Amino acid sequence: MHDLNELFGRFILHRRAAGVSAATVRWYTYWHRYFLDYLQNRKEAPRLEDLDAETIVQFLAELREREVRQTPHRRPCGRKMSPWTVNTAYRALRAFFNWAAQEGLIEKSPMGRISEPRVPESHPPTFTRKEIRALLEAAVIWGEKPFRVRKTLIVQLLFDTGIRLSQLAGLTLDDVILDEEVIRIRGKGARERLVPVGDVVSAGLLRYIHNVRPRVRSKALFISNKGVPLSGPPVYQVLKRLADAAGIKSRVYPHKFRHTFAREYLLNGGNLEALRRILGHTSVEMTSKYLDLLVDDLSAFHRVASPMDNLSRQLNNPHRQDRVSGLSRLEAAYLIHSRRWPGKAGRTVAVLNDGPRFMGEKEQV
Repeated sequence: MHDLNELFGRFILHRRAAGVSAATVRWYTYWHRYFLDYLQNRKEAPRLEDLDAETIVQFLAELREREVRQTPHRRPCGRKMSPWTVNTAYRALRAFFNWAAQEGLIEKSPMGRISEPRVPESHPPTFTRKEIRALLEAAVIWGEKPFRVRKTLIVQLLFDTGIRLSQLAGLTLDDVILDEEVIRIRGKGARERLVPVGDVVSAGLLRYIHNVRPRVRSKALFISNKGVPLSGPPVYQVLKRLADAAGIKSRVYPHKFRHTFAREYLLNGGNLEALRRILGHTSVEMTSKYLDLLVDDLSAFHRVASPMDNLSRQLNNPHRQDRVSGLSRLEAAYLIHSRRWPGKAGRTVAVLNDGPRFMGEKEQV
């Protein structure tokens, strides 16, 4: 007989030895505790031999009706678990049972008989430019002056790089390479990459490090008011308070900045492969989901690339320089061949020597 609680501990130990991130370890631990809590409430002995596909299916089905808890034993917050949350529970259990099968603790993983819970195909939520500006303005005026600089830099970094909350909290002084305008990020699987930052963020980093950051022994980039490294949860709380101060009604959480960065990067002419490398994705398929965020721009793009419209204009006046959505045919060809997307309807895209630039966006910024 195998005690399930003990096996979960062994699984976590193996995952740590494999080099998974601390955030992934917390994710595994959360769902394994949740599953144990479910079994104990049913007065079932938590032994590996007792578990079959039907038990796990019942657990996943019950999750859809449960309310979200920060930990299995805390009071629910009044919001039911989303399909994405149920899907993460499935993947955490699948990783455990696959490991148990590989270790010879069970003959076959019961997860092989269970279909992965579907999640709705929807666009990743993003901030509007108006909301980003409101957050930055709130950071400038809310709180004591030294902390304003830190809060502003946190928002700027998340918006300009698309890094995750854990990666931002894990930044050290050695990770900031101002001469090259890059920061060193440690991604999933202990992979490191260099992520570029813009001039605004570079100037903000320089100002924060030399004028604001407390002089402490820790090399952590962001230091709390108490002089200790700033962890992820306090950063999350800072962002929520900034959102309240800015009057933002939509949900504000760190990963939403990642989605917003990806959308803005592509809208401003960024390359999909470059975006993949910046975000740390292992395949361009993972990154291509952000193209769906440009769905509002498809009509503008089609006005540029429509084969029938272009043929009709050419037949009517072969020497004419057509202006389609503010684009000459030469500019349109540049966009099409460089695979850059035009702006939303009503925006003029000027393609100059230094690439496309969006004009006339007052109502959208």
